[in-house]
Amino acid sequence: MTTYFDIETCCTCSYDHRPFDFLNIDDCPLHSRLLAPLLKNKPAIVGPVLCEDGTYRPPWAATDSLTRLYYDTTWGVPAVDENDVFRALCFQVLQSGLSMRAALAKFPALNRAFSGFDPDIVARMTDGDVDKMMDTPALIRNRTKLRAVIVNAKATVGLRQDGKRLSELVWAHRPADMPQPETILDIPESTAESKALARELKSHGFTFIGPKSVWLFMQATGIVNTHLVATGRRTFVPSLLHFDL
Repeated sequence: MTTYFDIETCCTCSYDHRPFDFLNIDDCPLHSRLLAPLLKNKPAIVGPVLCEDGTYRPPWAATDSLTRLYYDTTWGVPAVDENDVFRALCFQVLQSGLSMRAALAKFPALNRAFSGFDPDIVARMTDGDVDKMMDTPALIRNRTKLRAVIVNAKATVGLRQDGKRLSELVWAHRPADMPQPETILDIPESTAESKALARELKSHGFTFIGPKSVWLFMQATGIVNTHLVATGRRTFVPSLLHFDL
């Protein structure tokens, strides 16, 4: 398998990696068009990768055991329970600007700190709880993100008071036609559905979200199927809803 960790040029997107570190994270494949001028005559890995266990996976899930486990058991599995949907939305908020692996490594501690991302419990948390989290090295210590999780929990509870459920709201934006990506270059950065869902979530008080992050969330929760066509996960859905954090 070819990688290019010897190239030091910084990527033009905002994530914390060199251009060809994208095999280890989920974000840069969505910015891979920006890397094309840097590739010259070197082939980029943008299609399914045949791993040593005989399974084809997308590039971002092919080289690291933690991201592979997340892809095999969680990413793209339809999440319909409110807690699972809220948990996935929080993961997208907390991961923003970080590599997939960095966020996954921190998530067990975050899961404990936020009581399993139970929206009813998280909605009652205060700035004092955020202050304690900021003093905990095991967590993602970004005050804006931590506060956003609490704000979004309150918004989730508020939806119920209006006779709505978070899971129903997000699944109402499932596109009629599913993408058929053969490589990661075929996956857009956002869609009309993700833009509409971002607007609706914001109208209900959700924060730290936008069309691109919502699109990633929609992929992770199986609302849209962006598994590469040649991968086994394109048609096979695991029975697990999420891996053990």
